[in-house]
Amino acid sequence: MNRALLLYFLCLLLHTGFAQSLKPFAFAHYTMQEGLASNEINAMVQDATGYLWIASNNGLQRFDGVQFKTFRNRKGDTTAIPENVINELHIDKEGTLWILTGNGTVGSFDRDRFRFRKAPLLPRTDTAFLAEKHFLSDRDGRLFLMMMGHELLGLDKKRHAFTPQASVVPLPKGMPIMWMSHQPGTQKYWVSVFGRSLSIYNRQTNTWSDAENNRENEPAVSQFKGKLGVMYSFFDKQGRLWFQNWDKGGFPFVMNWDTRSNKLQQFEYITSLKTYHEVNGFMQQQDGRVWVRGLQVFGYMQEAENKFYLIPNDARNPEGIAYERVNCLYEDREHNLWVSTQNHGLYRYNPSAQYFANFTHKNPVTKTLGEGAILSFVQTKNGDLLAASWGDGLFRYDKQLRPVPLGVRDLSDGLLHPFWSLYASGDSNTIWIGCQPGVYQWDQAKNTMYHRNPPILKDHTVRQLVEDRAGNLWLGMHGFGVYRWINPKQPGKDSVVHIEATGKAMVNVVYADTKGWIWIGTGSSGLFVYHGASAKLLAHYTTGTKLLNGAFTSEIGGITEYNDSMMLVASPRELYWYNRQQQSLRLVQLPDALMGNIMALQTDKAGSIWISTTNALYRYHPLRKVLVMFNRVDGINNDHFVHSATYRRPDGRLFFGNSNAFISFDPAAIRISEQTPGVVLTSIQAGKRELPVDSVLRLPQLELGARNNSLSFSFSALTYTGYYLIQYRMEGLDDEWQLADRENRASFPILPPGKYTLQLRAINAEGVSSPQLTAISLQVLPPFYQTWWFFTLLALLVSGVLFFIDRQRMRRKQALEKVRTDIANGLHQEVNTALNNINILSEIARLKSDREPEKAKEYIEQIHTKSHNMIIAMDDMLWSLDPDNDTMDKTISRVREFADALTQRYGVAIDMLIDKKVERLELDMKLRHEAFLLFKEGLRSLVAAGTPHCIVNLSLDKAKLLFTIEFVTEGCDMQQLTNLLHRRDMTARINNLKAKLQVQVHKSRSMFMLQLPLS
Repeated sequence: MNRALLLYFLCLLLHTGFAQSLKPFAFAHYTMQEGLASNEINAMVQDATGYLWIASNNGLQRFDGVQFKTFRNRKGDTTAIPENVINELHIDKEGTLWILTGNGTVGSFDRDRFRFRKAPLLPRTDTAFLAEKHFLSDRDGRLFLMMMGHELLGLDKKRHAFTPQASVVPLPKGMPIMWMSHQPGTQKYWVSVFGRSLSIYNRQTNTWSDAENNRENEPAVSQFKGKLGVMYSFFDKQGRLWFQNWDKGGFPFVMNWDTRSNKLQQFEYITSLKTYHEVNGFMQQQDGRVWVRGLQVFGYMQEAENKFYLIPNDARNPEGIAYERVNCLYEDREHNLWVSTQNHGLYRYNPSAQYFANFTHKNPVTKTLGEGAILSFVQTKNGDLLAASWGDGLFRYDKQLRPVPLGVRDLSDGLLHPFWSLYASGDSNTIWIGCQPGVYQWDQAKNTMYHRNPPILKDHTVRQLVEDRAGNLWLGMHGFGVYRWINPKQPGKDSVVHIEATGKAMVNVVYADTKGWIWIGTGSSGLFVYHGASAKLLAHYTTGTKLLNGAFTSEIGGITEYNDSMMLVASPRELYWYNRQQQSLRLVQLPDALMGNIMALQTDKAGSIWISTTNALYRYHPLRKVLVMFNRVDGINNDHFVHSATYRRPDGRLFFGNSNAFISFDPAAIRISEQTPGVVLTSIQAGKRELPVDSVLRLPQLELGARNNSLSFSFSALTYTGYYLIQYRMEGLDDEWQLADRENRASFPILPPGKYTLQLRAINAEGVSSPQLTAISLQVLPPFYQTWWFFTLLALLVSGVLFFIDRQRMRRKQALEKVRTDIANGLHQEVNTALNNINILSEIARLKSDREPEKAKEYIEQIHTKSHNMIIAMDDMLWSLDPDNDTMDKTISRVREFADALTQRYGVAIDMLIDKKVERLELDMKLRHEAFLLFKEGLRSLVAAGTPHCIVNLSLDKAKLLFTIEFVTEGCDMQQLTNLLHRRDMTARINNLKAKLQVQVHKSRSMFMLQLPLS
């Protein structure tokens, strides 16, 4: 090893601890990436509800702690803000929000309805419109508009205008005002006048005192005589007037006049800044701290030292602040200080919320900021803290965490090996240090340390080490499993054995619990549990191990003991309970997902579990089920934590190492939220339409139509530093409380018709919920087809339809009965006529039988024919009366049967052509019966007349049934056919059916066409 390298390591060993705690100024930063409309912020105020209103050069914004709502100019809309550049904001004592735009327009903005109302400016001279304008207010809440170098206007509330007459400070003619401040507890107004010295107006006596005529002998007027630049004056709670003055040269002085002692003090920043700068204003926090702001100026007054401290303009520090000009300082009701910058957005700072102390270190050789990760901690027997840094050495701190010299002599080879882990032996004297390679043994009594590297370790890195109750060391290696060093303090031969079950595992953590068990977490081989004294393997868990409520993974990131029976084991993404009595693992159901991979676990005295990850630090209380995240916004400079780098000091203070530093904090001091606020509804979205929240809250119940049942609610606790979970429950839909998402939103895409109540509550970091619920009642109206009146109308309609159907059924039944009655009457008449004829003929035949037998035979033949026809007629009528034959296809089948019978009896050729549409017709019984009789009689008569061949065609033409018979004329008795057409019964049937008969007679072929209307 060369001399330079030796010198380097000696410096690492013997350095005096160049570590420093950063100043407690950690700013949360908001930019356009977080939702700001612009990075140029001009002003900020907070209303009585708790909303923050932000003036930018790209519109007005409302901030609820989570979401930014932006209001911009809309062309042609007189209710929108007149332009997007907003210079100043002011909330008066009535709660009205006033806006001053970049073009000088002034007006009020309705915070509930989001409507702008212009306030006219009515100065005495038109040239005043060109002046720079500012809002001013007095201690009584009166609002003024100062037209710098010209006039002072007061707010006339009745006219909603600013006029000189409404100002309680009557400026004498020719007094160009530059600034004004109201002295607390008096009626005196201190006015800075352009080109003159200070003037004081006593409203109680209506008297002006100035340098030319100090009527009331004001000491300040006399003292300030000749000081022309009294600008941005501001009275603090102590009665001191702060202002800027340029009278002494090319840089500004900050001065204050103490009205109690009548003494003037001055301060300058040119010595510190060494560049051009300006002072543009002052403000005082509730705790009394006075702040100053301006171009390249941002600082506070340290009263104990009577001096100003300027906050560094440091864009490189992620928790610092970058600024060229600070435009506005504002303190909200939580005592957050909001810093509006010209081009770096918005910053928030709250000293009471700075829980974490950040410790960096310097490399002792390069003297630059160290880059080595802090991997381990241990406390010495005198109460000092040791911190091991990879590549940068060991660092030592006293009980107040001030860096002190390491002060130890190395008795080994003089080479300092990179440190990995620290562990205090049970003998209260030895400190074991895992390094690369081997182990250091630090004897605190002798203040010496020496390096030990048993050959079996083969120069491998000892990442983790612990000592069991028997004094044996357990060494977790970098890729070579675990070794057990038996009695390492015993002089002589080193007894080191390899724990075979661990193989060549990468060891992330080794932990010794109070029961004497040794816990080993690896990178891919799972969790090993050993009995320390006997080295017996008690349990081994790997990927695939089934749990009661989940699955296990082989990568272990952290282990810690929670109580006598429970251990906590962490994989990169999950947390597990291990019950030592039952030897069982159970997945911990965290209320929210963690950012990053779990690196280390630690517990505090209150029972909370602290979880460090690669992105944040979490506090989880298993009983309250509350998970709180801390990161850079909360003052942790580097929230990229490393494996197993955690320690709890006996006094309860916790330490966590990150990639180049470490943090320290007292968990008991972190009281994030003493009280739990209520929840405020910030937005209600029904479909694509946003509803006015204030109008909705005034309603006893929000009613929504069936088409507006897609609802989204946004809400906030309107806090900006406290940590709160917000839960919601939609009564009528949800049985349990639901956790809102990160945007504090609850969405109900399809809300069924019904009555509901949305309930909201906040839960603070201590698990305490809001004392009162925020609730909104709502009703989603059903669609018209689900309303009672629709069902009533539907019932009436159904009843009416059923009544109509029943009535039509009865009418059809009656009509059918009438048809059947008519058919029966016709049958009765025909049968009666036939029987009468038969009776007469039989009587004649009886009389002629003896004297004229041949005549008697003729009469008997007629009797036979008439009785046969009567039987056929009766059969036809009975067939028509049968309900089974009430179909057209049955009728057509009957026609075919009749035609076949004629063909067989007379040998005539009859062709039947039936249209398919006719088969599907639905005709009433009477129409079918009469049409059948006409067809039958006509066809029978043609056959009787002697035609040898006929073609029968049944077709449908629109609303008419066409019955056509085409027949051969040759051989036919035409006279008989003529008699058929002129028969009274045939004519009566045709007329009753309102049918039309066409006859076409030709020499060879003729045709009968009967058109039967279906209606």
